[in-house]
Amino acid sequence: MSQLAHDNAMKRVVQAGAKPVTSLSVMLEWQRDWAHKETYDAVMDIVKNHYGAYGIGVEYVYTMVHGAPATKFPEYEVPAAVGVHK
Repeated sequence: MSQLAHDNAMKRVVQAGAKPVTSLSVMLEWQRDWAHKETYDAVMDIVKNHYGAYGIGVEYVYTMVHGAPATKFPEYEVPAAVGVHK
């Protein structure tokens, strides 16, 4: 699918009344109330590991404001290229 086809499909979806959202906004809406301690840590782990600048901001607040130890992030290994895809 080309970018043009994707953009046009999204325009049709919006014209039909859908409101595009991100996975982050959905997850934070599901969390809804930050007093829900049983899911808070899991949500914050996902945010810190997968949501770029927002996750960096969360990590900053944890460490600099609340004095928590820095998160140990997983080490990523770039896989070696195997063959050529056409």
